[in-house]
Amino acid sequence: YEGTEIHILGLFVEKDDPDFLKALERFQAIRDERNQEMLERFEKAGIHLTKDMLTGSNPQTVITRAHVARALVRSGYASSMEQAFKKYLTYGGAYCPPKKAPDPLTVTETLRANGAFVSLAHPFQYKLGDERLGHLAESMKSWGMEGIEVYHSSHNSLETKKLLELSQKLELFPTGGSDFHGSNKPGIAIGVGRGNLRIPLSRLENIEKGRKKPPVFSRNPDCASNQIRV
Repeated sequence: YEGTEIHILGLFVEKDDPDFLKALERFQAIRDERNQEMLERFEKAGIHLTKDMLTGSNPQTVITRAHVARALVRSGYASSMEQAFKKYLTYGGAYCPPKKAPDPLTVTETLRANGAFVSLAHPFQYKLGDERLGHLAESMKSWGMEGIEVYHSSHNSLETKKLLELSQKLELFPTGGSDFHGSNKPGIAIGVGRGNLRIPLSRLENIEKGRKKPPVFSRNPDCASNQIRV
């Protein structure tokens, strides 16, 4: 979005939809091309990494920078994941070309055509500022987005409050996630994030029941995040 990578969530996806699977194949091909270019750049610099080293025992792995970082550490090119990211995996750096990702409109329309619920993930991580974030959320709602991630491990209390107000203004469902990524993000579990963040199953169930209707906001404590209850 305007040069900034953003993440979009799709919930209740019809995973066997042929058109959706074709779209995923196109998106995967874009990622595979970038990963191959990364491997070629490393090889030219004398750093030998192979696709098998990145995927381990699962050839269907969707390779991310974290997989590359782990391989760099295992091969002795970096002492830690943190060093691997800083030294080798900065976006646009010598070894990490920018992603050629599909634009937000394409992703949103692809998910909506599938019947999925669309939500904008961890909005404040993009550092767009309140005004640009508002414009993005308004645009995505006009394309069919139904939710925005209000509750997240990276959000402080002020950010959570602002996102809750934005979700109310645009009549979007407030979604939540701990951003669990396994050992890449220690201290975070599925549905249980940093601080006192808790994402109850009822949040997901309410979205599923209430889809196609404007969300109803109350002050009932069915979800807690950084002292904000909804």
